[in-house]
Amino acid sequence: GSPGQVGVVYQVMLDLKDCMQRKCNEERSPENLVQFMLSEASLLVAEASLDEKLACSIFHFRQLASVVHEGCKVLADQHSHVHAGQIARNLARRWLVHGDEKSSKPKSGEVSAINEDTNRQRCDVSLSIVEDDTMDFVMDLNSLGEVLQDDVGSSSHFNTVNQIIADEESSSLKVNGSSREASEYACRRVALRIAFAMSFAEEFHSHEQSDMNKENTKSSSNTRAVPKTSRSTRTKSSLLSRIATNEQTGQNKNVLEHTKELLRVVFAQSGGSSRISSTKSFLGPCSEISFSQEEETRKTITFAMRYRALRTVSILCPQEALDRVIREEGYLSNASSRADCTLKKCAFGSFVAKEIEEMGLPLPHSDLSQLSTMHFPSYARALWRHHSSGDAPKGRLLLLLLEMALKEDTVSDKALVVSTMEAMSNLDLPRSQIIGCEQIDAFRKRCLPTEFEAIFHDINGFFSKAITNAARSVFGEIHEEIPSAGPCVDVVPSLIAVRRIGTLVEHFVGVEGGEERLRQFIQVLMNILTIHKNEDLCDGLAIVALSTMSRLQDRDKLFSQLSYFDCGRKALKTRFPQLSGLRGGDWKESSKNSLLGVAKHLDSSFIYEAY
Repeated sequence: GSPGQVGVVYQVMLDLKDCMQRKCNEERSPENLVQFMLSEASLLVAEASLDEKLACSIFHFRQLASVVHEGCKVLADQHSHVHAGQIARNLARRWLVHGDEKSSKPKSGEVSAINEDTNRQRCDVSLSIVEDDTMDFVMDLNSLGEVLQDDVGSSSHFNTVNQIIADEESSSLKVNGSSREASEYACRRVALRIAFAMSFAEEFHSHEQSDMNKENTKSSSNTRAVPKTSRSTRTKSSLLSRIATNEQTGQNKNVLEHTKELLRVVFAQSGGSSRISSTKSFLGPCSEISFSQEEETRKTITFAMRYRALRTVSILCPQEALDRVIREEGYLSNASSRADCTLKKCAFGSFVAKEIEEMGLPLPHSDLSQLSTMHFPSYARALWRHHSSGDAPKGRLLLLLLEMALKEDTVSDKALVVSTMEAMSNLDLPRSQIIGCEQIDAFRKRCLPTEFEAIFHDINGFFSKAITNAARSVFGEIHEEIPSAGPCVDVVPSLIAVRRIGTLVEHFVGVEGGEERLRQFIQVLMNILTIHKNEDLCDGLAIVALSTMSRLQDRDKLFSQLSYFDCGRKALKTRFPQLSGLRGGDWKESSKNSLLGVAKHLDSSFIYEAY
């Protein structure tokens, strides 16, 4: 690969080596070592993939997974009792069911529990899915009609709330500092870890072949059970399986099996299915659950589990495999009411259901297909009426209501959008305010200009107040925290927050009050450059300032002001190599003329060059 590609892979492998040296001082058994390698490597790779400072792509992800699984295979080849595929399966199942918040730092007894589960003889236990009372109930949200209009038109629930306790958003600069961001990051990370564990695991689905062999051996009196087949036997069995499979072989067959297992979890209750065999699902016997052959293990399949499974299958499996399994299993075509249901709608439906579930609010249905095709603005109105003054996190609830109200390219309930933005602008939740304004920006990009103008005319004041409050919190925290933190402080979270606000004020410079808001933003940046001496912070802020200045007609004057700062000259020279001899305040007419055509086409994209 390229030097950059090799660098990312090499750095992650160095981190894994260092981690193993620090944590593997004591003598570990081979199965413990396999579990440790998969757990630690998946965590390092997942976090690297989500780190904006690293360019870890899916190509690097695949390379790293292949290397780690090859190491696990070597250990399995050397020790006949080690089932690397089953260890990977147990890890993936545990993360799918519980997330990885606890498993990121496993306790000393957890590894042994996983290995005991690996070597335990599988019991033919059926898993009964606990059906909610809403399985056969569909709330007719459209029938609510005008009943909720009065509630939506009033923000009395939030008008008296001017500040939310700091626990909900303790910092405007902390990455993933809001409950919504933290939850989404955790879901993305655990999906990557599950995909890592499943990707190249040998015999990940060996339980299915094992069950077939059990049926065949019942007719043979001379057959005796062995703890684990030899490597040569497994190779022959795998070869015979490939010969018998005409359409799919090798990795393609494995991909289909992965797709089937994960989608079985996603659509577990769809179509009225209420039972899943423990030998066909991740949700079979877990090390955390004690059971006997006589009793039935019951487990509720949560929407958080479905959402994690859907994110994992989107990472691990190609679209062709998804379409084939959905078509063969009839997940989206078992009922006439699902005729307009698509996987894209199910993705949004599972996200909404996961958010509602984590906030402890009621869902109108337990079936994913029904949820994915319901009228989201009407459901948002119902939530506003009954739960806007409840105990749910205010910022997270308002963001979800806004997202459901703006789901389509046209707004069917403008009053809900107005009230939600008004409520959000009155709260001291800067990160939620930034996300809410970004949702408005995303709607602007995908809808017709006339549609956006009609809605933005009524929310412009609340939008401006929300982005101003967020900017005040971010800049205030930078002014207080950065100087006291010392020269080694990580300024990337601060620059990311400023960059997001800068992008918003740039995109809305053409609306009423937009230019004034942009000039105020630039002035604050210039003030910070005057006061603070942290080089990394000033370099990043200068790049954001240069980007925002390019949106104004008198940018040449602003460029001249920026050139008085060392960081400003550095940003200008980086963007305009022709100005290699630029001095403080020396933005001459010749420079303006030669670069005028370039400056007119500057956009916000190059602010990412700082990272």
